[in-house]
Amino acid sequence: MAINEWKIWQRLGFKSPPKQSKIDVNKDIDAVLDSLNDVKPVISSLIKDINKFKALKKQEKSRKNISDNELKKMTEEKVKVFDRILNQYEYYELDVDVNGERIKNISSVLGKKAKDFGISKKWLNKIKNSERWTFDW
Repeated sequence: MAINEWKIWQRLGFKSPPKQSKIDVNKDIDAVLDSLNDVKPVISSLIKDINKFKALKKQEKSRKNISDNELKKMTEEKVKVFDRILNQYEYYELDVDVNGERIKNISSVLGKKAKDFGISKKWLNKIKNSERWTFDW
């Protein structure tokens, strides 16, 4: 029995780590697909805001004699636009990270099944050594 399985740890108040729930490939694939469908409007809005930010930067550079009041308003507008960019990008990045974990889980389940069923060595080697399958990118 390994040291982390001793019951004395439970008596001392240490809990064993929660067991990982079983991976449901169908649910994960559906969640990834839903997320990809939801990303389209977020990306188009993000692109629109980034273009607006670029236009404000260009407008600021093109004006040579800008009053302090105008410069203050333009800076405030850039901050508002960039805040929206950060907010949208935060959600986008979070979705991508979560879906990346789902894809990794699916990859591990599929790799184990492939090994158990003894598919061709070409594919087993690819699953074992490919940077895509091992997520070494």
